[in-house]
Amino acid sequence: MNTAIRPTGPRTFDPLAWLAGVTILFSIARGFYPGWGSPLWFDETYTATIATQKSFGGLIDWCLHELSGPVYYTLTWVWTQLFGASAAALRMPSLLCAIVTPLLIIWKGGAARNVRIIWAALLLLWLPGVTFPSEARPYALLMLLTTGQVILFHQLLTHGGLRRAIGGAVLTAAIILTHYHALIISALQGLLYLALRRQEIRTTWPAALTFVPVAVWIYFHLPFVLAYTSPGVAGNDLLSPADVLRIPTSLVGGNIVAALFMLAMMGSMLVDATRLMRGRDGHWFTAVELATVAASLAGALIVIAIGFAKPTFVMRYLTPFMPGIFFGLAVWTCAVARRFALLPAALVIATLFGAASDFASRVRHPELDVRYRFNFEQASAWLRTRGIRRLVFFWDNTTATISSGARLGEVGSYFLRQDGWRGPVIVPRLAGINVDPNIALGAIATTSGDGIIWAYDRLYAGSLGRHTPPRLAAMRDAFDCRNYGLQNYVVMTCIRR
Repeated sequence: MNTAIRPTGPRTFDPLAWLAGVTILFSIARGFYPGWGSPLWFDETYTATIATQKSFGGLIDWCLHELSGPVYYTLTWVWTQLFGASAAALRMPSLLCAIVTPLLIIWKGGAARNVRIIWAALLLLWLPGVTFPSEARPYALLMLLTTGQVILFHQLLTHGGLRRAIGGAVLTAAIILTHYHALIISALQGLLYLALRRQEIRTTWPAALTFVPVAVWIYFHLPFVLAYTSPGVAGNDLLSPADVLRIPTSLVGGNIVAALFMLAMMGSMLVDATRLMRGRDGHWFTAVELATVAASLAGALIVIAIGFAKPTFVMRYLTPFMPGIFFGLAVWTCAVARRFALLPAALVIATLFGAASDFASRVRHPELDVRYRFNFEQASAWLRTRGIRRLVFFWDNTTATISSGARLGEVGSYFLRQDGWRGPVIVPRLAGINVDPNIALGAIATTSGDGIIWAYDRLYAGSLGRHTPPRLAAMRDAFDCRNYGLQNYVVMTCIRR
């Protein structure tokens, strides 16, 4: 009988593993607070309205008149049939997606262990996505799906095969029908696949049939999307030359260290691309890694470039590209760590520090979260206590011009309806900058018990309300008013005495 004792020896300290554990615990706390328990904000109210449609036909009709694709809303509609439409129930799918995303990277990321740890940590701590786990919006799902897309694309370029091609195509179709900005990265991945594995096209072409339903849906949905981006509707500002310096840092959540790493990564990608085209090995990236990262990075740069020509850029629209960019940043950091061993830990610490600073600010001032600053839930509750009989809802924004009054009325009265109120809703159309909403809304709400919700963003370029501030509160003999907006948001809520 062998009684030899295997020598154990002291375990070496692994700072990256410890940092990964801290990141996970921190992300759990940040995922629950302060988002959970806050009111549903404006965008979430759209989700709630769509998810509580009484019929599947109503769901499809709403999806055809909402900017995002139908996948998230359909899943949420099914979810509410099972678990109800409370704020917690509506937000739960996002939390589940946020939990699964890093687990998917650790499980199926395929790269070296340290690469997977850094990749997961960067996604968990991405500041523009801080509210995704506690928000009833499609972005946590989009992050999960595009993470899977990066993993499958890497596998497809490495191993090929019809099964992987079909799996990647199905996932890509779902991503496109979640958020149309994913069309860009999907097209770039397709072109890179054709360039690097063109010998497989004869056997993998059936995977392209997956996109037929996507094309059919886009055909019917495209008129609404084009109307949204038409002149005079989209109200975002054009990007300016000053944004060229701001965006790289904003892209990684204000993290200067990560921004410098990303710029160095981009330079390294150019060097390795040159080496690979000359038939030599890359210093930092393999050909497959380079193609995987390039699709995401080039896609993000295209979206940013479009923002200089059309007022369409919003930072959260870069969500589909972040899994691939952070994968590249993790690969590059670990490659450089062969000479500078502390770089991976330095990157995670810098990112964790920035996220912790943001979290501390949110804990001290939870009311400054957008969900407290811009929601109709508090306004609706107040109107209910004041005995509202009829609602006048005015979404003071150019994007309202492409939505029907009935749909805007559903959104504006959502919380009143959930509370059992069944009164009529009026959605006025106040076109032109010469119209004073104070006069127009006051002329509609003429009977005691008539309530008004007038909402807009002072900083939003498409806000019609910039031409005149609300003065209804000054008409004390006629109206009792409260402003439930904070900072740049106005949610002027009044009831006729």
